[in-house]
Amino acid sequence: MNRTKKILIGVAVALLASLLLALFALYQFSAPQSKAPEERIIINLGTSEKELINQLHAQGYIRSPWAFNMVLTIKGWHGKIEPGGYLISKAMSAWTLADTLVNHPYQRWVLLPEGLRVEELAEILGSKLRWGEEQKSDFLNFAQEGYMFP
Repeated sequence: MNRTKKILIGVAVALLASLLLALFALYQFSAPQSKAPEERIIINLGTSEKELINQLHAQGYIRSPWAFNMVLTIKGWHGKIEPGGYLISKAMSAWTLADTLVNHPYQRWVLLPEGLRVEELAEILGSKLRWGEEQKSDFLNFAQEGYMFP
């Protein structure tokens, strides 16, 4: 076999391997189902990211924990999923699901320690709930000292 044929065979094998690897990766990042309704999930306080990813995989929301971790790594979202309520679907890709869990909760959990003044509570609520100054001002106008007492 001459040298040109060997090079062509080598290039063909490399292209085929690259194509198979790309298809495998695409499959791992894709949605587990083509159509599925949105469902509500709750991420509890104290749930670790690893526990959450394993739960998502076990319940069929993601195909691969590795692929979901890769999305979080690429986007810089490790440690950014907070406790709360989320609307997700098994028809979401790993990319869409990660974005939803990091940026689009429909319910947020906020812990308010005892003994804080209403201004301090407004700062915590503003930070966790992404309030603007107008919402903080509305809260301060409505809330009275001791209003949030347990």
